[in-house]
Amino acid sequence: MEVTKIQLMNNNNKDEQIHKLEREIWLFEQWLISIEGQEGDTQTRIRHAYKECITSRKLALAKLQADDEGATSVEPPTLSQSNY
Repeated sequence: MEVTKIQLMNNNNKDEQIHKLEREIWLFEQWLISIEGQEGDTQTRIRHAYKECITSRKLALAKLQADDEGATSVEPPTLSQSNY
């Protein structure tokens, strides 16, 4: 019975991590959209940083979801796959 409780807690923790990553991805995408069309070095650096944040979080999300499904390998998303 104790093992089941631990597994349930681990699943809940994974679910929380998945939802957190999904929210962060959405937030960075919204910030990226909000500076669309703005020119300048600072905006270019910010856009690049947001894209990196989105990509890294999508990779972490894919890994968590694959672990959750019992998959053994995950291909990381590329910038072209994430539409950025």
